[in-house]
Amino acid sequence: MRVAVLTTGLLQAFTAASAVSRKRCQYPTPEPLDGCPADTVLVGPLQHFNTVQSAILSLPHDTSPQHILVLPGNYTEQVNITRAGPVYLYGQTKDPNDQSKNTVNIIWHNATGAAVHSTLDNAYTSVLTVAPTFNSSTTGSGPNGNPVPADTAFGNTDFRAYNLNLINDFKPYTSGPSLAVSVSYANAGFYHCGFYSYQDTVSSILPPPRPATPHNQPPHPSPRSTLANSPTRTFTAAKSPARPTSSTASAPHGSSRVY
Repeated sequence: MRVAVLTTGLLQAFTAASAVSRKRCQYPTPEPLDGCPADTVLVGPLQHFNTVQSAILSLPHDTSPQHILVLPGNYTEQVNITRAGPVYLYGQTKDPNDQSKNTVNIIWHNATGAAVHSTLDNAYTSVLTVAPTFNSSTTGSGPNGNPVPADTAFGNTDFRAYNLNLINDFKPYTSGPSLAVSVSYANAGFYHCGFYSYQDTVSSILPPPRPATPHNQPPHPSPRSTLANSPTRTFTAAKSPARPTSSTASAPHGSSRVY
């Protein structure tokens, strides 16, 4: 399997948005939300929210910071983040500084080559998308593709994911772009996360420059994508990422090694 992964340490400047330790929140306890910020949303196979997307949709449409803790399992779904307010997505783990021991896998199966003579845009294939609108996330956006209105609002100002594996396993070989993650018109950081696919694993689209405000400040935050200061690597190797036994979907095809 071709894989793009993140394994280095967290940047000290981006560790937590609250006084609560994200590691305390992530550590497994009899009461999963012990140590988490107040009103953290819990996701798990036997919880009120059994998909990550349902938890995302439950968040208020405002600028307040929101936290989500995901229990171990395989979650077969696409996740879309459109809200502007900060979203912090934590995968439960005993080893928050070791990507190879992640216990949460978010899995989807799609590629632009899913059909003969397909004209499917890459945006349809992504496991996780962080963007204010669909049009802003398409690779065909711009003057020669899907138009993005000039007044499109900036998306999420501070999205962070910790200890998640994002897996697009449409085929055990290249069948057109099959994104694991797509970030457009948004600020995003990924820490100790793994990104798995066979082609075009990560996509990031920046908004076009806009006129300065009267105070000479940009009308929206400067877009930022952080992979914990680690380069993205794509290669073939031979060790599958760990899969929890209490899964909600079958493990992906293929194999990969995490560096």
